[in-house]
Amino acid sequence: MTTVPFHKSFGPFKLGEIADIIQADISVDAREKSIFGISALNEAKAGELSFLDNPKYIHQAEQTLASAVIIHEKQQDYLPKNVIPLVVKNPYFCYAKALQLFYPLAQNENIHPTAT
Repeated sequence: MTTVPFHKSFGPFKLGEIADIIQADISVDAREKSIFGISALNEAKAGELSFLDNPKYIHQAEQTLASAVIIHEKQQDYLPKNVIPLVVKNPYFCYAKALQLFYPLAQNENIHPTAT
């Protein structure tokens, strides 16, 4: 079954650009990696970004196919070795900032232009 995106993504973005926006620690050699979209840990594919905040989803992090994951320092050891950690203090908040980068129109799409 093919998933139809609800909003148009403005990606791809370089991982370094995403890391700068969310103020994440990232290895220098990972900065040029292209990220094409954002998905949940259990749905992510290579080229996509995901996040882990709630320990309830550690099992999904251990098996994710995402290229990179926004994650707290204490949880980064749960990621597969091929997944790039974007280490932050507040993964959920930083995930929201990354979503705004990829889907900037989604936040204002349903607001009428005359609304104040």
